[in-house]
Amino acid sequence: MYRILSESVNNYMNDPATEGARRKGMSPICLLVDARRYHEQRLQNTPLYHQTQELLCFLREASAENPRLETLLWHLESRRMLPPETIQLSDESRERCQEQVRILKQLISLAYWH
Repeated sequence: MYRILSESVNNYMNDPATEGARRKGMSPICLLVDARRYHEQRLQNTPLYHQTQELLCFLREASAENPRLETLLWHLESRRMLPPETIQLSDESRERCQEQVRILKQLISLAYWH
């Protein structure tokens, strides 16, 4: 699944139809498919890393209702991309993460598989 997600993210980012608003908020998702970059951002403790941690936290919550998201989370955890144990999501963060998870669901359902 991780390979499919990685290729789907690449296809999504290179699709002219996804320019503009549809790409807004894709940075944390892009970071999830680049383990080396993820761990570099973690070491630097960047804002992008924090947004990605929020996404992982929200993904853990959403995975209870969606087995595909649970499988994705397992793949991410195997790459040491772990959701934080304690994090409080603001309303703004929760809204952003909902949109990101919606996109992730499309990506793992092969919507952008070419």
